[in-house]
Amino acid sequence: MEGKKINVYYKGVKQTLRVFDNLEEKDFLNLVKKVFHLKADISKIFLQDSEGNFLLLPKIIPDGLNVHLYIEPEFEQKIENIKKNDMLLPGFKWDDNFSRFDGKPVVSNDGYVLGKKGQATGWTPVVSTTVYSNGKLFCKINIECNIYQALGVCNLNYDGKTLHWDNNNIVAFNIHDYFKNQLDDGFVYSMAFLLNMNKKVFHFYELKNDKFKKKFSLSFPYDKVRIYGWVKCYGFSILEGGSSPIPSYLQND
Repeated sequence: MEGKKINVYYKGVKQTLRVFDNLEEKDFLNLVKKVFHLKADISKIFLQDSEGNFLLLPKIIPDGLNVHLYIEPEFEQKIENIKKNDMLLPGFKWDDNFSRFDGKPVVSNDGYVLGKKGQATGWTPVVSTTVYSNGKLFCKINIECNIYQALGVCNLNYDGKTLHWDNNNIVAFNIHDYFKNQLDDGFVYSMAFLLNMNKKVFHFYELKNDKFKKKFSLSFPYDKVRIYGWVKCYGFSILEGGSSPIPSYLQND
């Protein structure tokens, strides 16, 4: 028997495993845990499809199945003391099929990288594969900076036919402008954002000296959003699957 191939993705890394039908999910997760050298208990490890939906391993496994790992973050306080809307949200990837405003956007590394190092890639915007309606999303991101880049959120009514400066369904910022032209063009900066759907606010930070320094915040009126991204040159790299534990000193943001 040849078995079936499953492509497993975690933090931008792909591992291809050969398995057989009727595989118990706990056995599969234990195998994944060993392959990726994960410390988390399998009760904290979940499978997602390419759109961020949670899924169960099917009994009859399609050959070439793609799954993504989501590991439940560790919380400082006990889980029963956390309100439902304060739970961390699942991560996201860029949807490269959303718009053809200026041709197909350059999205790579299984959806975690937008743009291309040192190159111009056109004007087409992208949005996250995941829709957010409550809770908090904390995402670490590396940005190879250029004057033609923007990041923020968009309403579900946004259709990708215009850019952020011409559409009231988008709240976003030009990254270079908000740093008052103090960023070095082409230099890679360690950054992060916190989306708080309960307060309808989008915070942006720069990682400096092992601390996140808040640079600015944007408020938005939408009840459901996707993350909005746009780069004409260089690009963004999503880290840790698009969702990381919120640092204790940002818990109230």
